[in-house]
Amino acid sequence: MAFQTDAPVLASDLFRNDPALVHRLVTAAFARMQHRCRSSSFFFRMVRAARRPGLRVYTHGRRPVGSPGLNGIRWSSQNARPCRTCADRGQGFERATDCRPFATHSPPKGSPPRGGSSASADPLNRRRVPSRSEGKRRCTLDGPTSTVRAASHRRRLTLSATNPQRKLVGTMGRAAPSLVIHFSVDSPPGEAFDTVVPLLADGLRRSGIVFETKLGGIVKEREVEIGKVTTWKAGEEVRLEWKPAPWDPSQSCGIRIAFESTPPGTRVRWELEGWEEVLTSSGGNITEWAAAMLLPAAFRQLGPSSLGDWITDSRARRPSGKAARATYRDPIYHWPNFYLILDRIHLTATDRLLEVACGGGAFLAKALESGCSGTAIDHSPEMVEVAKEANRAAIDAGRVEILQADAARLPVADNAYSCCVCTGAFSFFPDPEASLKEMYRALAPSGRLAIFAATAAMRGTPAAPEPLASRIHFYAPEELADLVRSVGFCEVRADEPEMEPYARQARLPEELVAFFRGHEGALLLTARKP
Repeated sequence: MAFQTDAPVLASDLFRNDPALVHRLVTAAFARMQHRCRSSSFFFRMVRAARRPGLRVYTHGRRPVGSPGLNGIRWSSQNARPCRTCADRGQGFERATDCRPFATHSPPKGSPPRGGSSASADPLNRRRVPSRSEGKRRCTLDGPTSTVRAASHRRRLTLSATNPQRKLVGTMGRAAPSLVIHFSVDSPPGEAFDTVVPLLADGLRRSGIVFETKLGGIVKEREVEIGKVTTWKAGEEVRLEWKPAPWDPSQSCGIRIAFESTPPGTRVRWELEGWEEVLTSSGGNITEWAAAMLLPAAFRQLGPSSLGDWITDSRARRPSGKAARATYRDPIYHWPNFYLILDRIHLTATDRLLEVACGGGAFLAKALESGCSGTAIDHSPEMVEVAKEANRAAIDAGRVEILQADAARLPVADNAYSCCVCTGAFSFFPDPEASLKEMYRALAPSGRLAIFAATAAMRGTPAAPEPLASRIHFYAPEELADLVRSVGFCEVRADEPEMEPYARQARLPEELVAFFRGHEGALLLTARKP
C-alpha cells in the first residue's frame, strides 16, 4: 500500500522555516491510513534536531537540503549528544540521532496543539490527537531514505524528494518503486519466463543494448557497461543494478522483473526502483521525464506503424513467439517453395550448402537428405534455436552449423560453398544488394544461387496480407534479374513457375492445393557465379 500527500512542501529550509506546515502534512498523511498521530514524535524529533544550534540537515551526498540529488535526510552535529534510547542504524550517519521517547520532546513554537478535542489539532477534523503520554515508545532512524520505524507497529513513513518540491510518501514494507508495469499471460511462470526474457534480450539487442541473460550478466550499450544482473531465479525473478549515467558512476537504480503465479496464468511485473533520485540529481523530476520520454514512446508503440512492424517481425520478418515457433517447425505453406528449389539446384553429397534466412530449419533438414553439408544463417535467435532442434542429428555429426547473423554480414569464409539458397525472405532484406554481395563472396567459382521471392500479384493474398504486404518488396522478374547481374552473377534466370505440382508433391490437403493453382505471384531466380 502506498499513498502520497496532495500538497507539496518546498525542500529549502523545510524544517526550520515552517515546522507547523510539516506537522500538518505528516498528521494529514497518517490520518488517511488511520494511523496519524503515533508518528508525531518523528516530526518533533526532526524539528528539534533542525532547531538545535549547530545541527544541520544533509542529503546522503552531503548536499544541503534543496539541492539536486536530494534522496534522503541525514542529521549531523559537532556537539550533538548520543541517543539515549536506541542505537543509530543509518547508513553513513556521523552521530547518533536524538531518538529520545516522545514524552521527552516538546512541540516547537507555532506547531498545532497536540492534545484536547479541538478541531485544529486534527487537520482532517476526524479524531482527537492522542496526548503526549499515549505516544511513548522507542524509535529508530535508519536507511538511505530516512525511514522511521516504531517498535509498536510495522508501518513506515518514508520521506522522498523531488526537486524543487518535497513530498511525503508512506508505504507498507519496502519503499514503493518509481514505476511499475505489469501484464498477465495464460502460461505458468516458468513458461512465461522462458518466453519473456529471450524476447526482451533480443529487443534490447536490436536497440543497441546487449543483455547477458544469466546471473552476473552484464548489460552494455555501445560497449559501455550500464547494468549487471544481481538476481537470477529462473521462472521467478530477475533483478538488475542499473547505471544509466556513466558520467556519474554514483548514480544507480534497480530494475526488477517478477513472474507471479496468478492461476490460471502469470502476472509479469516490471519495477523501476530509485529512478526518481537519478532524475532529481540532474535537476529534473519523474513527472517531466515520464511526460516527455516515457508516455510518447508508449503512444508511438500503439500507433499503426509500430504495430504493423511488430506484427510483420513476429510473423515473418523476424519470427518470434510461441505461434511463430510452431509455424516454422513445419511451415506448411512453404513446402511447395522448398520442393521447387530442390528441383532446380540438384543437390548431391559433394555439395556445401549455404542457406540464408533458414527460419525453423525445415528446408535445411530436407536438403540434408541429399547427403550434402553446410551452414545455415538466420537473424532471429528463436528461429536459430528451432532450426537447431530440427537438425540436431546433423549438427552432432558435424555436417552442418546454424548461426545467428545478418544476411548483409555473413560470418562465413570466402569461396566456401557450392550452392546458396534463400527461400522467401529476400523480399524483406533492407539492403538486398549488400546481401547479394555477401552470397557472391561465399560461393566458390561455378557456385549456384537460388532465390525464391514474390511478385506484386501476391499482394493481398493469404501469403502476403496486410500489414505484411506494405513491408514486402515485390520484385518484377527483370528487376530482380538485373539486381543479381549487377553483383556479378551470370546465367541469371527469373521466372514465375507453376506451383500446383509442387503443392501436390508436398502432399498438402486438397483445399490448400487450390491456393497454389496458377502461376501468378511466385518468383524463382537462379544464377551462377563465374
